[in-house]
Amino acid sequence: MAPEGHNRYPFERNYARNSVIIVALAVTTMLLLTFPNLNPILYEKTIIFSAIFAVTIFCIRFLPFRRTLQRLKTERGDVTTKIATPRNQAVKLVMVGGLLALFLLPIVSVRLIDAMLWLSALLGYAVGLNLGELAYYLFIRKFEKSIGLAIYTFDLEDPLTRKRTMGYRLEKIRT
Repeated sequence: MAPEGHNRYPFERNYARNSVIIVALAVTTMLLLTFPNLNPILYEKTIIFSAIFAVTIFCIRFLPFRRTLQRLKTERGDVTTKIATPRNQAVKLVMVGGLLALFLLPIVSVRLIDAMLWLSALLGYAVGLNLGELAYYLFIRKFEKSIGLAIYTFDLEDPLTRKRTMGYRLEKIRT
């Protein structure tokens, strides 16, 4: 159970389950759309798009957090904090905008590209996005197991100064 005002990093187990369900639904949809004439070209393109999106999502999640991971690994400190700055918010906005562009690209370009390529890009996006998130979740859980501590996030606002403090807290893993 998470401490009051703290959430498990990067997200709870139910989110990971939902990612697995979405991947299964996307793969099932692809198979149903191509049944009984299985289409290896669609599968190949979908796998390529899925791999591209999965690696991109994993890197978007991992690269900003890698320094914090290193500090958590070496210091095993109780709390690692950072101040929420407009730059941090801008980076998040750019990341969301990029993901939105990746999602809208196949839909906007439906008249410009082959329908098979469009379908494989859309299915690859759904599968890759969730596989990237799931890979990051499993990576963090493996890291937690290696240090024997669970990572929690917190986001607090000082009522006097109105400054937000965001950070990470380590606690013993509860089974």
